[in-house]
Amino acid sequence: MTARELYFEAMRRTDSGDQEGFLALVADDGHWRVPGAELRGKEQLRQWITPFWQGFSSFRHDLERTAAESDDVVFGEGTWIGTNDGPLIMPDGELPPTGRTVSFRFAIAGTRSADGEHIASVHLYFDQLEFLGQLGVLPESAAA
Repeated sequence: MTARELYFEAMRRTDSGDQEGFLALVADDGHWRVPGAELRGKEQLRQWITPFWQGFSSFRHDLERTAAESDDVVFGEGTWIGTNDGPLIMPDGELPPTGRTVSFRFAIAGTRSADGEHIASVHLYFDQLEFLGQLGVLPESAAA
C-alpha cells in the first residue's frame, strides 16, 4: 500500500470502530508525535488513544485535503467530529460524559514502513484548547 492508501484505510478503520484493525496497521516500533506527547510503539499509542475511544463511542474524520509527497509520505487535513457519550480519562481524573458534540480541525503527516504495509510515523496536530472548550471543561474566559 502507498502511504496515501494506508491513511485512508486507517481513517476508515477508526471511523468504523475497528480499533484493533487500526492498530494492526501501525508498525510495532512506530513513532507518533501528538499534542503533548511523543509515543513509541503500538502499546504507547493504544494507551494514548484509548480514552478517545472510550469517551466517544462513534466519531468520524471528514477528510478535506490529502497530498502525497511520494508513495511513502502523505499529508492530510480534515475535521474530527464526535459526541462525548462515555467517560473521558483526563490527566487530572475522569470526566463524566458531557453529551456535547466536538468538532475540531486536524492536520496529519505520515510515513509508511519499509515493508509498505504499516504506518511508521505520524505527526498529528490539533488545537487542544478548542477540544477542551467544546467539552465545556475550560473556564469561560479560556474557552473564548
